[in-house]
Amino acid sequence: MKLKILLFWLILNSFLFSQAFKNPPESSSSLSQAGAFVAQCNDASAITYNPAGLIQIKEGEIMFGFSLPYSKTDYFYSGGKEEKKFNLTILPYFYFVPDNKKENFKFGIGLNFPYGQSTEWSKDIVRYWKYKIPYYSGMQTLDFTPAFSFKINDEFSIGLGLNFYYSRLLFKNLIPLSFETEGKMNVDGTGFGGTIGFLYKKEKFATGLTYKTGFKIEYDGKFKSSQIGNFDTETEIKFPDILTFGIAFYPEKNWKIEFDTEYYGFSSVDRIYINTGFIPPYYIEKNWKDIYNFYLGTEYIKNENLKLKGGIAFLKSPIPEETWEPSLPDSDTIFISFGTEFKTKIGKIETVFSISNPEKKRKEGYYAGEYKSKGYFLTVGYKREI
Repeated sequence: MKLKILLFWLILNSFLFSQAFKNPPESSSSLSQAGAFVAQCNDASAITYNPAGLIQIKEGEIMFGFSLPYSKTDYFYSGGKEEKKFNLTILPYFYFVPDNKKENFKFGIGLNFPYGQSTEWSKDIVRYWKYKIPYYSGMQTLDFTPAFSFKINDEFSIGLGLNFYYSRLLFKNLIPLSFETEGKMNVDGTGFGGTIGFLYKKEKFATGLTYKTGFKIEYDGKFKSSQIGNFDTETEIKFPDILTFGIAFYPEKNWKIEFDTEYYGFSSVDRIYINTGFIPPYYIEKNWKDIYNFYLGTEYIKNENLKLKGGIAFLKSPIPEETWEPSLPDSDTIFISFGTEFKTKIGKIETVFSISNPEKKRKEGYYAGEYKSKGYFLTVGYKREI
């Protein structure tokens, strides 16, 4: 019975997510403008941002790239300073829109990673925190989307997408019995949702609206420990609804300014369900909040070979103080991006540099101290008409 209680306590604490686990925007076009793209959406990445925008692609287009995020968190406490370990991550994306020779209908497929974070602390600091969090926490979530766009008239279009998700969670824990041992939990699952988008565009003005349904993933897998044994484990996470509205203005033909606002229904993460397989199922209270994010971005076409882009965003944390913890440290964030697009003989090359500057976090209790975080993203993309 003592062993079961300890294992239950371990698994319970393995699911203490502390960050709105949304990744940065899933293409260089949007990321270069800090996410302000839903009213422009004039390339193949419209598949994920606003599928109504696909109708703007005259022929066909292929688009792919990747982001290299680097994040750090310094933790200052009474015993000194600790730094979150760096884990190299690559966030790829791929979009393809074939040339179907039709002006009023377009379709395409997209592949990206909208959710996923990882954090690793030293084992010593986890001991200092009384073993209450894993020393490694990670999530990966893949979204495969076929999307369709229909032209209603010269100014208005509508788009639909089907979202198929695969997600994996991995946690590594220290377990304090009469001796210290290690355990690893590895679970995965699938889910599905939908996207609907609208685009209204004039010569000097455009507005876009996108709604992505929330979805639930039921994870199952194993908890493994060489000292304790193997157990079947399952849990579930309800991912949020997302509603995005954007307005773009064109003061000149070669200059766009866009403002977007985005609603995330993160109250879906109110509690986490866990079934360890050897005791009755249980729920962990999380009580995340619904949030609004704000984005301002611009694109300037200097000439036919060069575009300059930039943007700033304010990203709100949905995590209340009472359930915050340092598995993936989170706070309100200012996000700034700068990007370029070069036209070459083989296609268009996009480069983006972004900075995430979260507010300092001061905590009392088990995690007492100050947390200072920074994030940097280098993104390289390629797109070509086909």
